Amino acid sequence: MTAQKYQDQERYRIWDEFLQEWPIERVERMSLDEYVIGSGKGSFCWWLELGTEKLGSIRGGSAFKFGVYRIKNPKDSQRKGHANDGTYAWERKYGSTAEEAFQTVKSRILEVIQATKSGANGAEEIDNIHLAYIVKWKTAFLYQPRNRPWLVPIFTREALVKFLGGNTNLTHGKLATIVRERYPNEDIFVLSDMIWEKYEYENENCKNLNKKPLDIPTNLILHGPPGTGKTYRTIMESVKICNGNVEKYSEAREEFKDLKEKGRIEFITFH
Repeated sequence: MTAQKYQDQERYRIWDEFLQEWPIERVERMSLDEYVIGSGKGSFCWWLELGTEKLGSIRGGSAFKFGVYRIKNPKDSQRKGHANDGTYAWERKYGSTAEEAFQTVKSRILEVIQATKSGANGAEEIDNIHLAYIVKWKTAFLYQPRNRPWLVPIFTREALVKFLGGNTNLTHGKLATIVRERYPNEDIFVLSDMIWEKYEYENENCKNLNKKPLDIPTNLILHGPPGTGKTYRTIMESVKICNGNVEKYSEAREEFKDLKEKGRIEFITFH
């Protein structure tokens, strides 16, 4: 057996294991503690991020991508637009309590699962469901029809864009649909490896920055009292390293959020 075939068999085994552990019926009756990351091995979010990592990684970034999660220290979760009750932290846009936020997130996860049953016809609907990008598309991948899979396990939109020639105006759902239309008979894991290998190759040694050597240092120490712009500068410089120069802070801030979701940037505060 070749290494590729062994790897693919392992991926399908993990996929089967996930669906046995989390059939749709269990998702429908899922409780808050069964959902959240931080509740230990076996929670729904643990399976999305860690248990099925070999099927396509969504690691990195904040646990807030799941909408609500269990916290260790309430002080770690005090940020604008978020709330915590000492046990859970959540995004206020989902609800005024952890349970309310969870029910909102759960209903949208079920919407994603329902939409993915329609195959590529559900792509636009999934694009419009308000959940974190990587969470909804990882969920869609896992619950797509196994007998006619239409989604490849690629959750970095930029990789799909580059694979298809750089059309940045298309949504993830449309990009995924086009990939499948072009390669209708290819195994989805073989196809995802093709996409990822091309993406990694083109980004090796920052070749995406006009194939010029990186002319800014990647190790910087910014110092100064509070309010002098250290965080502002950090966001600008980190986006510049990943995506090239940016002119406006408003643009850099949006790119920064996107890069954090993709796991390309990690923002850590030490005290």
